[in-house]
Amino acid sequence: MNHSARTCLVAIVGGVFSVPAPLWADTGQARFYTSLESHSYSDIAPIDQVIHGLEGPPVDDGEFAFTHNQLEIGETWLQFGLSYFWRYDYFLEFNGDTARLAHSEQNNVPLPTTGRYNIFLRANELRSQGVGFSYQWQLAPNLHSRLRLNYLRADDMSDGELNGVLIAEELGFSGDLQLDYGYSEDQLLGREIEDVDGSGYSVDLDIRWRWGDQLEFALEGRDIWSRLRWKDLTYTRASATTDVISYDADGALASIPGIAGTEGYRSQSQQLPARYNLSARYQFNSKLSISPSVYAYDQHLFPRLALGWQLGNCLLQTSYDLETGALGLNISHDNFSIGLHSDDSDWQQARALGLQLGMGFRF
Repeated sequence: MNHSARTCLVAIVGGVFSVPAPLWADTGQARFYTSLESHSYSDIAPIDQVIHGLEGPPVDDGEFAFTHNQLEIGETWLQFGLSYFWRYDYFLEFNGDTARLAHSEQNNVPLPTTGRYNIFLRANELRSQGVGFSYQWQLAPNLHSRLRLNYLRADDMSDGELNGVLIAEELGFSGDLQLDYGYSEDQLLGREIEDVDGSGYSVDLDIRWRWGDQLEFALEGRDIWSRLRWKDLTYTRASATTDVISYDADGALASIPGIAGTEGYRSQSQQLPARYNLSARYQFNSKLSISPSVYAYDQHLFPRLALGWQLGNCLLQTSYDLETGALGLNISHDNFSIGLHSDDSDWQQARALGLQLGMGFRF
């Protein structure tokens, strides 16, 4: 967890020095671009607290946390695009009981003497790099699309589940846990790190439809299909009977029992969460526009509303995320853009945080 957390923090901080490439290539000129985007969210605690293993105040009820970070360099020419990228993705799903138990263990906080805890934790992590090839075409006079195929190579991952039940009693815990996951580094049981290697693909799809001079709709899909294949991947499949867990003198969780199971190597497939952004833009006049949108990460939705103001060759856009309360500001020009969004002015307290910066040059 600590290694992954450090990677996440580096990617988030690094996002301040990056920018997204334009969605649609200039079909008349070759264009070189570089971009870096970082988008992170946690619904149980500030991102900084999650990175540091939940050390700090009690967590809220919640069910997921994620980060997506991507650095890319590339070139577009006519309808074609070619790029090389590095990316880091981390997606955690859990329930409230699991988050509270993790916080209690990390902070040595006593738990109630009695109670039932349903355990569920699903982790999907990947550090990869690869090549993207895109092609765009015009389906109708006002309808355009772009398809991008990405080839990925990776040497760092975790993918699997922990679930079961724990029952708190006066003398300790009873219950059962089941664990099944593959990994490059064992964050739960401390197995020795071994080299792993995986490869696969993902598919991106963009569609843009313009209706008249004032209204435009766009759909951006990322990793809408994906699959990575791992050979000789280290894995653990285990179960634990937890009736030997006990409390220490302060009433905190004291020990975890031995786990019976299998450690070995296997072939395993990994799928990335799909990301979508559905948006519309209405141009009131030559200066002012409004853009409602819905961003989806896997099955989690983030509705947003943005206002744009054209200042010469510069577009200034402010946005508000109705789900997270994050405010955003983006400034874009023909050759650069910079943007950020956050739900708190103190980044250490932010639960939603996005940073991006990009530059492009035409030949």
